[in-house]
Amino acid sequence: SENMDGASQGSLRVTSHSFRLSFEETTQLICEKANGVFMYAKEVLRQLENDPTLDLESLPKGLAELYMTRYVKTFPSHDALDQFEEHSGPMLALLLASRGPLPVEVVRRAGVDPRVKQKRSFKEQRRCHLEFVKTMCVGSLVEIGELQFSHKSFADWLLDKKNKKFRIKLRTAQRLMADVCWEELRGGGDGGGGGGGGGGSSDEDSSDDDQGGGEENERGHCGAESSSKFHKYALTHGVAHLVAAKREKDARTLMLDVGWLLSRASDGVRLREDYRLLKGDRTMEVVGQAIDLSLSDLRKDPRRVVGQLVGRLMAVAGVGGVERKGGGKGEGGVEEEIGALRRRLLEYPRYEFDWWCPSGMTLDQAGGACLRQMLGHEGGVTSVAFSPDGQSVVSGSTSKTIHEKLDDI
Repeated sequence: SENMDGASQGSLRVTSHSFRLSFEETTQLICEKANGVFMYAKEVLRQLENDPTLDLESLPKGLAELYMTRYVKTFPSHDALDQFEEHSGPMLALLLASRGPLPVEVVRRAGVDPRVKQKRSFKEQRRCHLEFVKTMCVGSLVEIGELQFSHKSFADWLLDKKNKKFRIKLRTAQRLMADVCWEELRGGGDGGGGGGGGGGSSDEDSSDDDQGGGEENERGHCGAESSSKFHKYALTHGVAHLVAAKREKDARTLMLDVGWLLSRASDGVRLREDYRLLKGDRTMEVVGQAIDLSLSDLRKDPRRVVGQLVGRLMAVAGVGGVERKGGGKGEGGVEEEIGALRRRLLEYPRYEFDWWCPSGMTLDQAGGACLRQMLGHEGGVTSVAFSPDGQSVVSGSTSKTIHEKLDDI
């Protein structure tokens, strides 16, 4: 109670007079129920404001359960569970699977087919459920038009098998998130949004929404910014979401796409991590190793990814040697795929910059003796030592810095 602002304490004093508990008793009971979770106490105050006769003794223990008791009160109709499956469920599923904040517009369109014009009654219900979902998110993010769960207990409770009424299956959430990212990246979302919740909307949809009030008008002005944010999110996390949803084939399609590579080159370390997700895929291993070897150049200029890949994939593609015609299996199939990627890099028509094209194997080749470059020092490296278990390596340099590497030495 010491951390409550003046408005919250005032609310508590007013509501505590509505039943037979003193202010001190009310404060103590709420703190006991909250068990150190400030958001629990804040939600109890919110519910007390709406219902001064709220029975504090019967409050649930968990934060998520507390929110869902308010859900039942907010949507008391006989089809409340059906509404949850149609509205709150898909929106909560996106937040459950997300790896960072999502624009409100993306969450609002979760599970909605953009090709179907929705009735006004559907839109109004979706707005009401969106407002409920916002209460479960970080307040400072909500203010700037982004949503992310404010507490881990929300995800834990939604995934709990004991939660029969409001449970969301993780696989369902992963598939929905993968669908939204795929639509954004491959369905027309080019920083300007796409269908399927990818941040875009039809003119017809926007026109109807704009009649809904000031908030909707403001959202229209922020639509382009929200779409751009989600496009960046989809670029960064799209592959991970596709792999989590067992859509490895679609993930490979992205990772062998020149446009996607160019968009991701400014974040070389995370780009490399994407290729590690498809374990046992030799083609992905080779391209990932080529990126590993190129990290120092990508830091200087991400546009160098073109020349780096063209130069470092020569050996595997059979350039300069006897090129085999594989049948899609073994190293022959890898050679064909890598060769096709090199040709797409060489023939890509949308470059807006000049780039250096290696004509010979002057760069360390992917699949060769050099596996990766470890970055961090600004000066020359003067010493290197491995840990006794071989899992770590420490290096020192003339820049008077020491770096420790821990990942898969």
